[in-house]
Amino acid sequence: MRTPDEPTGQRTESLILEAARQVFLDKGLEGARMQEIADRAGINKALLHYYFRNKEKLFEHVFESVIASFIPQVLHLMGSDEPIPDKIRQFVSIYLDVIYENPFIPRFILHEMNRDPEHLTAMMERIAGKDIRKQLKKLDEDLAEASRRGQIKPVRAVHLLVHMLSLCIFPVVAKPVIAGILFHNNEKEYKQFLITRKEIVSDFIINGLKC
Repeated sequence: MRTPDEPTGQRTESLILEAARQVFLDKGLEGARMQEIADRAGINKALLHYYFRNKEKLFEHVFESVIASFIPQVLHLMGSDEPIPDKIRQFVSIYLDVIYENPFIPRFILHEMNRDPEHLTAMMERIAGKDIRKQLKKLDEDLAEASRRGQIKPVRAVHLLVHMLSLCIFPVVAKPVIAGILFHNNEKEYKQFLITRKEIVSDFIINGLKC
């Protein structure tokens, strides 16, 4: 088979990835079908299989592309000289935006933690494992300095990160229950709920760190 020329190949791959992201968003990994992804991308199924052998490989590529677009923002933030409260507020805001637009991310992570945690670990390590550890070390130093100055209680960066992730992830993973029971599946009200949580989660963590 002839290899597509680079510009055309890049455009086709971009179309496939966006179409796949939308289908995974609507159906999840289990419910998605390659034919539906091909139809949404405006290509035939054979061409889709040329680029991606199967649904699982395509999902991984979509997952990695979304994570790869999010990680640089977080790494820059963690390594910046911003005050700790500002780092917390920005992290929570960025992360809630990303997982609201891509709710399959936390669901996939939970699924893979049960199915194949070694595979998930290897994938995350490949994306940014070394850089994350480097910036966590920098954040640890900033937190220790803020504690020495009496600005916050002592806390390790890993605990702060897990606090923020946990408080952001659950409302998205539990969306079917939260949105269904509390908001009668009104998407506008649910989104406003998440927007409000940006401030609530940030305040909760920041106030908990105050001496």
